[in-house]
Amino acid sequence: MSPRALLLFWRHCAPSRNHLRVLLPCFILWQIWKARNAFRFNSQSFSTDAVIFQVDSDVRLASSAFGFKPPQLKGVLGSCIAEGLRVTAPPRRSIRLVAWTRPLPGVAKLTVDGCSRGNPGMAASGGTLRDHWGVVLAAFGSVLGYKSILYVELMTVCEGLELAIQLGYSVLEVESDSATVVSWIHNQGIVRWEYSYSLRRVCRLVMSLPIQVRHVLREATSAADFLANWACTHRTSWRFLSPRELPKGLYGILYLDAHAIPHVETLGFYLFLVSHFL
Repeated sequence: MSPRALLLFWRHCAPSRNHLRVLLPCFILWQIWKARNAFRFNSQSFSTDAVIFQVDSDVRLASSAFGFKPPQLKGVLGSCIAEGLRVTAPPRRSIRLVAWTRPLPGVAKLTVDGCSRGNPGMAASGGTLRDHWGVVLAAFGSVLGYKSILYVELMTVCEGLELAIQLGYSVLEVESDSATVVSWIHNQGIVRWEYSYSLRRVCRLVMSLPIQVRHVLREATSAADFLANWACTHRTSWRFLSPRELPKGLYGILYLDAHAIPHVETLGFYLFLVSHFL
């Protein structure tokens, strides 16, 4: 949503034209814009607390200058402003940098991910097989039909392992962002019948070859996620045996991964907005 559309939406939702809700988006966007400029041009660190404090100050000044009455403050940021024009910062979320890491020389890394649009819904699998330089040895994206996400994640591991072994790569690191599936593989416990056959196939391969399976955060599987969504969108299944065959939209993700440039796991609300202005 553009800033103009956001302002029009807030103005339309305001109970009256002189309600504080009409001005509040202007205060927020203005302080974000100032923080963005200070970060970009003056190398000043960005602080959500500072932005919230400045918005709080602007609200207080506007209330004093225009003499807002309680009906004009009703419903703005809960009851905080109405009870004393005090803005409370939302709980801050931690930020972690997550990067795809290269395997050791002689080891191929299989990174897999799946998508199910609806869970259950139209589903697809995706994965990349890369060497210690980050070069793609093979990749795949496959449509699996109407499936649940756990089934898709398990089938994705199975499909990736079979492709890697078929191409002659037996020393593997396997990464998946599904903690449940990774736990199933490690524990080899009892699962629902629709998962049992695929799980046995995966466990048989893992036990017979030097294969390590581990869980990673979803940002480390961005390339595999791209391929899964690509296959689901285009309703097609494809195996890519050369980097030249890959979808063009994947090249940027592979470049970031090969150079260990991290992805941001999660952002606070204000920092997310600032990133769209940078």
